Amino acid sequence: MLSRLRRQPLGFVNVSTRPSDDVLTTHDRKGRAMDIVLEERPSTMDAIDRVHLATYTMGDPALEREILILFRDSLRDHLLQLHGAVGNPELWTRLTHTIKGSARGVGAFALGSAAEAAEHARDHDTMRQRDHIAAVRAQADRVFEAIVAMTPVDA
Repeated sequence: MLSRLRRQPLGFVNVSTRPSDDVLTTHDRKGRAMDIVLEERPSTMDAIDRVHLATYTMGDPALEREILILFRDSLRDHLLQLHGAVGNPELWTRLTHTIKGSARGVGAFALGSAAEAAEHARDHDTMRQRDHIAAVRAQADRVFEAIVAMTPVDA
C-alpha cells in the first residue's frame, strides 16, 4: 500500500528495491525538478491520521464522522472538477490547493502531498497533469476506503 509522499531533490541517489512506478517526477513553480517517492505502509487506516483528526474534534466521534463525510463529499466533487481543469492553470491551482489544504486538515497527509505535487504542475502539459490526477486519485481512493472503515454504513 502507498502512504505518505516524501519530496527529494532530483539527483539525490535513492537506492531502493521498489519498482520505478513508486516515483513520480514533477517540477515546482521555479522549474526545479523533484521526485515524489511513494513509501509503503501497512493499512488503509493510515490514509487518515486519527490522532491528528481527534486533536481538532476533541475526540468527539460524532464530529469526526460529520467532518469526514463533508470532506468525502467535497473531495469527490473536486476530483470530478480536476479532470476539467487540465490546461486551465487558474482552475487547476484552485482545485489542487483546496484538496491539499482540506486533506491535511483531516489528517490525510499522503493525499495532501499528492495534491501539492499536482499544484506545482499547473503549467505542465496535459499528459503530466493527467499523471498527477492519477496520483491524487490513488491517494483519494485510500482515503475513501479509510472513511468507509471509520464511519457507520448509513454515512
